[in-house]
Amino acid sequence: MIGIRFEPISISTYTTTDEYKKSWDTGIIVLLSIAKAMRDDANLTSMLPPPAKIIEDTSKITQLSERIKKAENENQHLIQQFSEVMGREKSEYIKLESRFDKFKRWVLFFSLLTVLSYALWSFNSIIKWNWLSIHPKRIPLYISFQLLIIFSLFRIVTTNKAIKIIDVLIALMIAILSLI
Repeated sequence: MIGIRFEPISISTYTTTDEYKKSWDTGIIVLLSIAKAMRDDANLTSMLPPPAKIIEDTSKITQLSERIKKAENENQHLIQQFSEVMGREKSEYIKLESRFDKFKRWVLFFSLLTVLSYALWSFNSIIKWNWLSIHPKRIPLYISFQLLIIFSLFRIVTTNKAIKIIDVLIALMIAILSLI
């Protein structure tokens, strides 16, 4: 270890006064740096809290961590309540949407039934068709076609595919039987 030197490392007859001065200045700078480091270390150790203060801070930390855990539990409870409410609201929305869809289907059913029934029953007045006017089963024909319209349009309202097919077959059979 070299330590703090206030003179050049090697001294000879050729060593100048500038080298002595430079070594002196370097030694002073090193000494001042060591003194500053010692002062900073002393300041840091004087800033450490006493052990009682550390224990008091630990109890505060424990209290704060308990409060944080309590707040987290309350937050989880609120999230769970919010999820339950959202689930109920979604279920209610799905029910309302289903009811509205059924309502739209029934409105379409009755609208088309009205328009097609009007067209059926006013057909002979608009278009004069002698065959239909003198047909002996004219009223049963109108009724069978009316049933064909009803059963065909009933496919709009129902979602069961088997019922849809059965309704169309029954309607077609009624129409065919009325023509015989």
